[in-house]
Formats: sequence, C-alpha cells, structure tokens
Amino acid sequence: TYPSERRQQLYYTDWCMKLFNKKKFQLYFAWFLFLVTLFMIMDFSLDTGEISFQKSWYFVRLFQFLQRWIPTPTLHAIIRKFGHLFEYFLLGMASFHLIAFYTPKRRNLLIIPLLVGCFISSSDECIQRFITTNRSGAAQDVLLDMIGVGIGILVLYIGQQNRIKKNP
Repeated sequence: TYPSERRQQLYYTDWCMKLFNKKKFQLYFAWFLFLVTLFMIMDFSLDTGEISFQKSWYFVRLFQFLQRWIPTPTLHAIIRKFGHLFEYFLLGMASFHLIAFYTPKRRNLLIIPLLVGCFISSSDECIQRFITTNRSGAAQDVLLDMIGVGIGILVLYIGQQNRIKKNP
C-alpha cells in the first residue's frame, strides 16, 4: 500500500478505537437503555384512560385462553398490574446498570436505583392523576412499581455477585 493509504487506514482505525472504546460504549449503551425505558414509562403514563385500556385489552385478547379459569375483568386487572411490574423491572435493571458506572460502593448500587425508581414511579402516578384524562394515580401502583424495580436490581446484583465469584 502507498504511504498515504496507510496513513488513512491508521487514522480511521484510531478514530474507531476512540469512538468504540469498550468502557465508553458500555456507558453510552447504559444511558441509552435507561432513557428508552424512561421514555417508554412516560409515554404509557401520558396515555388517556381509553388508550391505556385499549393497550391492555390487546393482551387480554392475547391471553384469552386463560378466561376459562380467570374471569375477564380479573384477567384485565392482572395484565395491567403485570405491565406496571414489568416496565419498572426494566427500569430497575437499566438504572442499576447505569449507576454501576458511577459508584463502586455496593450499598449505593442498591439504594440509588431504588430512589430513582421511587421518584419516577411517583412522578408517573402524579402525571396520571393530575395531567392525563380518565386516569387515576394510585399508591398501590407505586408499591408495585417499586417491587418491579427491586426485582430488576436483584437480578443484576445476584448476576454480578455470581460473576465475581467465578472470576475472582
């Protein structure tokens, strides 16, 4: 190869290495996951009561085979509550993954994501109560959201502890 081509190849390789530094890329990806999860939660929160009902009703139809054992209103309530649990499970995992980049202390890895989850969950319920139409915020939903956050945090924390035990 000619010297100018070689210089261009080196420049490109150097640029890619700076852009895709493994640690930096992981940090950007952690922020991306956290923000996508946050925007998903806020998007669902801003739905009107009718739209929220239609979205959850889609899953009732998907699991209609369960209606043989579970009455439809009960199934609908279960699906709505499971939705809360699942979206905040994702938030717990995303916030734990993100906070792990900023703090080496184990205690902070558990407390900060819980506080973030509590703040976002409370904000979510306030939005539903005071901003969106035909929705009501409920304290029991905040509790359910916090259970989801806690499960998400515990899944990653236990996984991290197992990885540390395997590779001391």
